[in-house]
Amino acid sequence: MVQNFTTGDGRNESVYYLKAVDSDKTLLVFHEWWGLNTHIKELAHQFANDLPGVNILAIDLYHGQVTDKDEHAAILKRSISLETANETIGAAISTFANGHLLASIGYCMGGTWALEAALLTGTQMKACVIYYGMPEMNVEILKSLQAPVLGIFGEFDPWISSAIVNRFAEAMNTAGKDLQYFIFPAQHAFFNPSNATHDPDSARKAYALTLEFLKKKLFLEN
Repeated sequence: MVQNFTTGDGRNESVYYLKAVDSDKTLLVFHEWWGLNTHIKELAHQFANDLPGVNILAIDLYHGQVTDKDEHAAILKRSISLETANETIGAAISTFANGHLLASIGYCMGGTWALEAALLTGTQMKACVIYYGMPEMNVEILKSLQAPVLGIFGEFDPWISSAIVNRFAEAMNTAGKDLQYFIFPAQHAFFNPSNATHDPDSARKAYALTLEFLKKKLFLEN
């Protein structure tokens, strides 16, 4: 549920937090460019159901703003400051997941931030899942990454193209990092059921891969 916290630079922010019983494992969820909307909150509950024993922490990078308009979403996305967002992420982790084993997942814009959170948290992050987000390409930056990454992409995505995915794979390989990735016969944002490009079959298969990956990396498998 919605919980408030204060960042180190004095801002009041909020997260959508589903707390498991006596758990020291937390999944960070990063929203699309629409903001922390109903879809992301419903997805948080789905993860809480399918990953018992894991806290779910959906982080709001838009300071409470949500939109369903492309033009407004583009403005909100451009308004994000790397320094401010990293402060928000760090403060949310310190408040709700201090000392926990972490995993991160994000969709579209949130996929980029899932990877950024993994870079930010070092060895505390045990898994990172990127759904068609723009990945980091700088090999020197990727060398500091400690978490294995699962990438989920769409073959017909006009923004995160196969060429970009291949460049990311090459950069991760050069940096000596662990990357698994899958390219589905789908468009950008195919996982979101409210999107016109939603592909139920690809979404179902991607979700199964995601759960398998997270369970393994967060030591949930028997």
